[in-house]
Amino acid sequence: MQKKRRIKLLDEIRGFCILLMVIYHALYDAVYILEIESVKDIFFKLTFFQPFVAAIFVILSGISSRLSSNNIKRGIKLLIISILLTLATRIIIPDQTIYFGIIHMLSISILVFALARPLIDKIPPAAGAAVSILLFFLTYGLQYGYIGIENILKISISKKLFDYLYLYPFGLPHQGFSSADYFPLIPWLFIFLAGAYLGVYVKKGKGVPKWAYKERVSFFSFLGRHSLIVYLLHQPALYGLFWAWQKLSSLF
Repeated sequence: MQKKRRIKLLDEIRGFCILLMVIYHALYDAVYILEIESVKDIFFKLTFFQPFVAAIFVILSGISSRLSSNNIKRGIKLLIISILLTLATRIIIPDQTIYFGIIHMLSISILVFALARPLIDKIPPAAGAAVSILLFFLTYGLQYGYIGIENILKISISKKLFDYLYLYPFGLPHQGFSSADYFPLIPWLFIFLAGAYLGVYVKKGKGVPKWAYKERVSFFSFLGRHSLIVYLLHQPALYGLFWAWQKLSSLF
């Protein structure tokens, strides 16, 4: 049986996205924890690009779901990790609790994909990807109280939907809801499914150039292969560094 070749380009793109995420969170901590005014401008400029980087990362996760041999196990593992992440942030840094972040969203998306795969596979990949991307854009503003596309077609939704306490995983956060990292299933499930449909072509090797199987930037490749560990450890590491910085600064 021929061994499946790993597409190193996917690791490198994922690793690059993770690096950008670490930089973004470092700037966030510098602005809101250390209150360093000089980096505020850089942080707010990078905020514009954050959804695009996140979308690429989620699409790659969708593609990976086509390459995984056991999405149920993968999804449950991430779900447990996400619950532990919520508990840890709630205890250690309650003002920065993550109630439904990107790990929560990915875990549920993977499980939805695994359980609904017989139905998902009935839709042609090109059509499925196109519809999923369209639904992503149409529902991106749900948490802000509307569906549609800004300046093109915008339909307000009932404010009563935001009165329920436990609809925040679906993009309907109640008043006063706060999550340090927030990626609701709507719209992000759709961009994950777009990746899953694109993964059909990737799995078959269609459109994947030969050079995509070769490692070119080992650092990005390493980060991509260990993206979950980097995600879980980078914030505690950043908090530790900033805490040490504050303590040292107070001595001088």
